[in-house]
Amino acid sequence: MDKRIILISAVVLLGLLAAGTASGALINLVFPEIPYNYTSYVTIPAHSQNEESFVGYYRINGTGKDFNFKIVLPGAENNEDPLCYTIDGLNGTGELDRININYNTVAALWNRNITGAVFATPMNGTFTTHCGNWTGYGNFSNNGTYFPGQFKIDGPVTDFRGSFQFVQDGKRIKIMADYVYYPHKQDQLAKRVVNTFYM
Repeated sequence: MDKRIILISAVVLLGLLAAGTASGALINLVFPEIPYNYTSYVTIPAHSQNEESFVGYYRINGTGKDFNFKIVLPGAENNEDPLCYTIDGLNGTGELDRININYNTVAALWNRNITGAVFATPMNGTFTTHCGNWTGYGNFSNNGTYFPGQFKIDGPVTDFRGSFQFVQDGKRIKIMADYVYYPHKQDQLAKRVVNTFYM
């Protein structure tokens, strides 16, 4: 084959690769096959003198758009109703319905800034959870600027319903939650709670 044809083909191929990488198209094509595993701390601070703060960990692992997560807060099982929280912690599964990996995502990962990569990546998805004898479900979305979600928990004794917002706080993630809780299926008796958690 003529060397000029090889050279032109190589230049075109490199150009397509560069354009695909810059737009995120190739990365989004490869993403469904990429496995990941991440573990970090989670903190629920006390909001009054009568409350106890908890420090534990969360773990997220998955492949592509499907993921699992677990949150464990050692000691919390001694302060909660055993029907609501056990030593096994909170477990869940989720699915990303849409993810748009872009240049900012790649740049943040290159700099080992996982939190920055999460917030730089437009996405939306759904999740289900279980903990003790209750089950829950919810959704989340990130447009690159605003990262809110909603959840509902159906428990044997108490139900919860509300919203949350992920906010980047340095290398941490702040979760601002606004929700109500009430005796099972008696939402007319709802009480409101505004709380903040850190991951």
